[in-house]
Amino acid sequence: MSPQVTAIMPAYERPKMMSEALRSALSQTFEDFVILVGDNSVSDDIKELVESIDDPRIQYHRNEPGVGPQQNWVNLANMATTPYLASLHDDDVWEPSFLEKTVAAMKANPGTKMVFSDYSIIDSNSTHLEAFSDKVCAWHYRDKLPDGPMQMSVEDGIRLAVVWNCPQPAYAALIDTQYVQGVQFLDEMAPLYDIWLSYQMVIDEQPMYYINERLTRYRVHNQSLTSSSFAAAEDKVFGHVINSHPDLNITQELQDRWADLRWGRATKLMFEEEGRSFSQEEFAQAVSGLHGRKKLAAWLGANSSLVWNGMRWIKQSKTIPAS
Repeated sequence: MSPQVTAIMPAYERPKMMSEALRSALSQTFEDFVILVGDNSVSDDIKELVESIDDPRIQYHRNEPGVGPQQNWVNLANMATTPYLASLHDDDVWEPSFLEKTVAAMKANPGTKMVFSDYSIIDSNSTHLEAFSDKVCAWHYRDKLPDGPMQMSVEDGIRLAVVWNCPQPAYAALIDTQYVQGVQFLDEMAPLYDIWLSYQMVIDEQPMYYINERLTRYRVHNQSLTSSSFAAAEDKVFGHVINSHPDLNITQELQDRWADLRWGRATKLMFEEEGRSFSQEEFAQAVSGLHGRKKLAAWLGANSSLVWNGMRWIKQSKTIPAS
């Protein structure tokens, strides 16, 4: 009998973290699955790790030459031959009941294309960051989301997927395989294949289901993709969504969210070498979607090097512990 789930695991030079990720997959209470590993590494560390585990459910694929994170994920998704797929990055972790609960919800709700859950945040040492997990849950509005099946208008779906970035198909979801394989993942949206997938699902008005439990653990560490890795893709996604839905009453919410992202980029660029011009450009682009004092600060920071230096000093002083 064929397995029900394909766990796709993009990997890159993190054998220690990946070992924990694989253990979490192999410890699932639901066992009817296979694991496809897509290795973008230069070294043989990931290959050797996989070969050291005696489990026929793991299938290893070496990408030569290495492809980007998005194409690696898409390639693995296209290899899947099971009804469902789930994504487990090499630095994340599944709780033991993740597959059991998501598969049960998918089967109990025919036609559902994605079952997603909340998740915890862990650090490089696998320590649970409970307070930060609560904040992330609130940032993405999952704390206000009812448990169960979701039937949404396109407008509400765009708010859920793009403004709130609520579902996380890259690390906390079970997805219908055929649906994923039918989505066109644009190169200019890389590496935001997860938000692009959620967006495509809501504009196609496909049913989703939410499980209000933290069934996975997302790891934050210094090898994670940085916010600068997402800048161009974020601009492409938000620009595309705004231009594609001029008649929906959500344009201002999208512009406000886009402006907040640009504000965040601008403040991070303050501390990068030769980052001033890029930081001021991000402040300038953010102005139209900001409000109140933040709007004024962005305009002044964009147009005055003196003010920009002052903002940088204030932000730096807040991050330095008092002696």
